[in-house]
Amino acid sequence: SAFETQMRFLASTFRCLPLSEVVSLLVWGRALPERVAVVTFDDGYRNNLTEAGPILERHRIPATIFLATGHIGGGLRMIWPERVAWALSNAGTDRIEIDLAGGRWAQDLLREQDRERASRDLLKRLKRLPPDEYDPADPHRRRAEVFESKAVLDAVLRQPCRLFAYPNGEARDFDEVDRLNLMEAGYSCALSQIAGLNDGATPRYALRP
Repeated sequence: SAFETQMRFLASTFRCLPLSEVVSLLVWGRALPERVAVVTFDDGYRNNLTEAGPILERHRIPATIFLATGHIGGGLRMIWPERVAWALSNAGTDRIEIDLAGGRWAQDLLREQDRERASRDLLKRLKRLPPDEYDPADPHRRRAEVFESKAVLDAVLRQPCRLFAYPNGEARDFDEVDRLNLMEAGYSCALSQIAGLNDGATPRYALRP
């Protein structure tokens, strides 16, 4: 019901366009229409189709879905943030302590609210770890993921995939090397999680959500 309300507001207040159309305008240096909105989904959960799909169709709103390509065909295998949340929710202990970069992290798990709060806090801390701390070969891995993910989607969709979203997507999570990799692979834009609005001056490979 909340999503229905949000989409009704967007449809009545904004001009909702496909992300690909907005990017084309930016590529050609054309001004964006006023009050443009773009709807996107991360990871590609089934409810994007079963729950959001009918609502989007009802309000004639196009949407872009960014798929976690490493999980295509993986059945019910959870992505790592979900595994963290599941582990804390089902931990058979009333307290957890973990050694993380910068010190020891500890949280009580007495109540369900404690477990939810601990999950949010731990995920935030894990996402802020510098990539080199958990993957010394990170630049090579990131380049491979850019090209491999595109090859998977091109094959499944039977047409070139041009739209990319950075995992996590904060400013520290990508750099100029990533932008060059995306351009070489054939992506026309990349979405970040950097807060703000987009206009003609916004870098195409660091678009705001």
